[in-house]
Amino acid sequence: MQFIRDGCDRLFVTDIDADKLHETKLQAEALREGVRVEAVVGDIASVEFSQSLAGKAVSEFGRLDYAVNAAGISGSRGSTGGLSYEDWRKTQQVNADGVWLCMHGELKAMMEQELVDGYQILALLT
Repeated sequence: MQFIRDGCDRLFVTDIDADKLHETKLQAEALREGVRVEAVVGDIASVEFSQSLAGKAVSEFGRLDYAVNAAGISGSRGSTGGLSYEDWRKTQQVNADGVWLCMHGELKAMMEQELVDGYQILALLT
């Protein structure tokens, strides 16, 4: 939300939870008139989905200038010895792999575009 407070008028957000994502979209739009929020439900642990996000943001808004990758899950609770490998992998797929995959796509998109001085801030939040 700080992006909007600081002048961002276009925001692209994603979450696996459709209800929470919709709530985030409404809260962001309520902060200031004219804010445009594109919200896409998906799982960043999916290679195809996470790699497609930056392209979707660029298609929707024309460019991508900033990205915040704050996705994370706590995973199963318990001692390391008591966790299954599947629990460990799911946590790593979201917290490490998913964030890296999003960053990979974002940086590629940013490096392919021209720098524009004073361009309105556009953010993709995962």
